[in-house]
Amino acid sequence: MQINLNDVLADMADSMNTELVAGGAEMGQFALQALQEKEASIRELYMALQTGELSPSELDEELKREMLVFEVEALSLQTMNKVMWAKAINAAAGALIKVAMPV
Repeated sequence: MQINLNDVLADMADSMNTELVAGGAEMGQFALQALQEKEASIRELYMALQTGELSPSELDEELKREMLVFEVEALSLQTMNKVMWAKAINAAAGALIKVAMPV
């Protein structure tokens, strides 16, 4: 059995690329939504401060809470990144296995 290494590497790269593009788009959407939600929330907090619904100390506490939520979202992005790369590596390995162990 003759194996064309260039074709195998191209298939592996294509498989990885497919997963990375999909994962990157998903991460981008997640990050955009998180940032938009943070912006809206912070605007609401400052409006509440201006109208007297919140005191400066309450605003400070709410901003600390928002920061904690943002940190959790950043950790979620890190996890999504790891999953994306694991899928890409598995896809490349799958392409290699197809060649090495044809059905």
